[in-house]
Amino acid sequence: MAISVYYELVAPESFSESDVVRVLEASRKRAISQQFGVVSALNRQVAGPQLAFCIENPFQTGVAVKVSPLRGFWYRIQLAHSTDSAIIGLCRFPAIVRINGHDVSSGMGQGWHFQSSCRTQNPTQREFQGFRKRHAGLIDLLRTIQTLGIETEVEDDGSYWATNDESILEGQFKAQLENAPVLDAVFADALEGRTPKRTPLIFGTPLKGQFFAQLARRGK
Repeated sequence: MAISVYYELVAPESFSESDVVRVLEASRKRAISQQFGVVSALNRQVAGPQLAFCIENPFQTGVAVKVSPLRGFWYRIQLAHSTDSAIIGLCRFPAIVRINGHDVSSGMGQGWHFQSSCRTQNPTQREFQGFRKRHAGLIDLLRTIQTLGIETEVEDDGSYWATNDESILEGQFKAQLENAPVLDAVFADALEGRTPKRTPLIFGTPLKGQFFAQLARRGK
């Protein structure tokens, strides 16, 4: 298990394509200046599952449906000293989607939307400063995007979005490292059909898929 950041971005219906490009290019420049990863050029090719938006299936509890964008813009940040990347974008989505043979509102017929997540802590890396640069850099970028007129909702496993406190972030980082052996033991017990002797901290927290489901239920 590792620390991740989950985020949703929404631009108003009044935004034109040029407004979206302006905001994303401004945020790209911020990401480049932060130097927490390699930043790609702005891309307008929206094919691919990484840009899909998850909404809740109203006919099957706990099941998400991926909705592909119609058009949009995005860029990727390959995080420094990491195999993970963050994608930032804004896309237009269909207002109506077909689910289980029924026409269902996507909740995204107005405005520009984007939804993604990024793991900033590699389970094998035990050095805090490299993690701090990646994590704080991504949170700073999301705050910058918020100041550019984009509605920004974030769930941060490191609590840095809410607190801006590096001591709390470091505490979360260390807790994940301490928790890793417990997770290994729990999974080993599960494979052997044994009752786990210890319960890792993350088992007491909501699944992060529920974060996106909660966003989908807001009825935007």
